Amino acid sequence: MVWQCSLVVVAAILGAEALTLLFYSIFFSDRLYLDLLLTAAIVLVVAYPLAYVFLTQSVRLLHLTEAIERASRIDDLSQLLNRKSFLAETDALLTKCSTGSAGTFLYLDIDHFKLINDEMGHAVGDEVIRRMGLALQPWAGKGNVVGRLGGEEFAIFMPSGDPENAQILYRHIALEAKDIGRELGLGSQHVCLSAGVASHQSGQSLPALMKLADENLYKAKSGGRNRLEFGYPGIAA
Repeated sequence: MVWQCSLVVVAAILGAEALTLLFYSIFFSDRLYLDLLLTAAIVLVVAYPLAYVFLTQSVRLLHLTEAIERASRIDDLSQLLNRKSFLAETDALLTKCSTGSAGTFLYLDIDHFKLINDEMGHAVGDEVIRRMGLALQPWAGKGNVVGRLGGEEFAIFMPSGDPENAQILYRHIALEAKDIGRELGLGSQHVCLSAGVASHQSGQSLPALMKLADENLYKAKSGGRNRLEFGYPGIAA
């Protein structure tokens, strides 16, 4: 900030000095050096505070814009992508892939989450969501698109991933989910996950891909929960 203000002031002084030099060299050459000094002093006193205020407000506006942009993309509780941003980023990857599979969609749902809210309170339920977000955030840094779709539903899109990759990822996350339950002292109300997986096919739309993953998630739920389903026999956690 200081060097930016100084740069603005130096530019202002140079501009003012140039105009003073031009004017006084023509009309008042005997006072030229004194007026150059006075001009520099006046500009320094006036320009530096103004430059500081202007640049400070500009930085604040930039930070506010960044905060608004982040708030529009990030789910406040889980700190993952919100539904709109997750779908937009995933759809962009599908659109970019003109041939072959763009990746694999992993749909996650916390089992019996309503029971946790009802028996332990919504504050505990919110903490479960927050910690699930923490558990999922590291996977967002591996080229995946990770988001909270709403309520207790989460999703991960793995570019170039396959059902076997999704199975491995699910096992890791399911173990972390159970740790959340133990850490929060939920007792018999463990934090367990059901999951549905669908691999993208060439030309397949995002709604169609999500529908297939959702159908597999329903199979996992109806098959006993705490398991993953991708069209083959369910895999227990």
